[in-house]
Amino acid sequence: MEKTVEQKNRVQSNRNGNFMKLTHAILLVLMFSLISFAEKLPDLVGFSDGKATYVFLPHAIPGDQGVVLWKKLPGGSWQKALPAVIRPIDDPYRMQKLLGSDYATVARTMKDPDPTRILTKLREDPVYSLMLCFKVPKLSLLLGRLIVDTKVIKGQRVAYRVEFVDKGNNHLRYTSTIYVNIAMPRVREVRKLHVKVADRLATVTFTYPKFDWKKADWVVGFRLYRSDDGINFHRVGSDFIFRLDNPKVTLQDGLLEYGKTYWYKVTTVSYFGYESKGSTPVKVYVADREPPSIVQNVQAKFTGEGILINWDLSPEPDVVGYDVYRGVSAETVKHKLNTALVPAVQTYFLDSTGTEGEKYFYGVIAVDKAGNRSQMSARPYAIWEDNTPPPPPQWVKAVYGHGKLNVSWAPVTKEKVRGYYVYRGMDKEHLLQVTPKPVGKKSLRFADAGNGEKKFQFGKAYWVAV
Repeated sequence: MEKTVEQKNRVQSNRNGNFMKLTHAILLVLMFSLISFAEKLPDLVGFSDGKATYVFLPHAIPGDQGVVLWKKLPGGSWQKALPAVIRPIDDPYRMQKLLGSDYATVARTMKDPDPTRILTKLREDPVYSLMLCFKVPKLSLLLGRLIVDTKVIKGQRVAYRVEFVDKGNNHLRYTSTIYVNIAMPRVREVRKLHVKVADRLATVTFTYPKFDWKKADWVVGFRLYRSDDGINFHRVGSDFIFRLDNPKVTLQDGLLEYGKTYWYKVTTVSYFGYESKGSTPVKVYVADREPPSIVQNVQAKFTGEGILINWDLSPEPDVVGYDVYRGVSAETVKHKLNTALVPAVQTYFLDSTGTEGEKYFYGVIAVDKAGNRSQMSARPYAIWEDNTPPPPPQWVKAVYGHGKLNVSWAPVTKEKVRGYYVYRGMDKEHLLQVTPKPVGKKSLRFADAGNGEKKFQFGKAYWVAV
């Protein structure tokens, strides 16, 4: 009784657990021949890992036909490698069920949820068929295009061909013959890695010969590994990176942590999913050269003890503190006020070293643990209120002459004086201001012409104060 394709696939799967990885590799070769080399696809492709031979049909099998795998040992005659005829699945809904969760990938790639239309297109469109077998290895078995011969002897060179038969198992044609050496393929390691770190992204580059499907070229891709200690390596990404028609290969790994050391190595992946031990690990250090973000919402306000500067807490987790700067203009905020960093959790600073009456501008810079400094914040200002009167001028004199009281005084030198007011009156306790505006600080005299008086009265005493 002829076995169903499902039964045959189950037997083949049990004999070798690497068939899915093999399909990835073979189809990569076929994609190169179709796209990169622009040559006609061969009838048959075959490879061995020393334990089995894997034969793949690059072309779809017509729905009314089946295939038989034949082989010929050295000095022998042609014989069937497998006793049963292998036929592609013809029930679209059974295909959907057997694919399981992989069916969603197929439907998404085909942009069509209908199993009947999908199966029809898989039979008729060679590119879609190859692409989907490449994405979903299980599909190559359901379509009858992957055949595994596990009855092999290591070291032999075996000939293979595939016979196409009709529904009645009548012969239709043979494919061309291929020869497969039953041996573990030799895999060339990646010899030298170059790793460059920019910000938190590691870029790994190396060179590897171009792929040549006509030769015994077993490497179909690479895997990138990373380690935190140089001993235990973990794969970066879920699958291998395919080998393309370019000798220079670039791989990337992001979201690294600042201040940490990493080791990288690259393994080569063969047709059967076998990996090499990997290249010599390369050690890199991720230096933090990114400055913190600009400190926000900086405000300055005078209090009784000085000018209090406040700002929002930096969102950067590696910020260790702040520097606070002052200047007499927005362009001159360069004088650092703090001797030690303001702690990262503290969002205020009291400036108690200013001068009363001065207008000061302030700026804040965040500093991270690597010493990187943010740009300076916005520069608000505040006026240091002057609540302490200056001492009174000394050596005040008043001399009447030419109808005026000529008042003079000694300068106040120890305070920042802007000017002087002059007062006069006949009653010491009730003096009137006679200068509407302050007399300039350098003008240490004032000629009182009797403002508020019709004229000075002779014989009367006048009190003068400054």
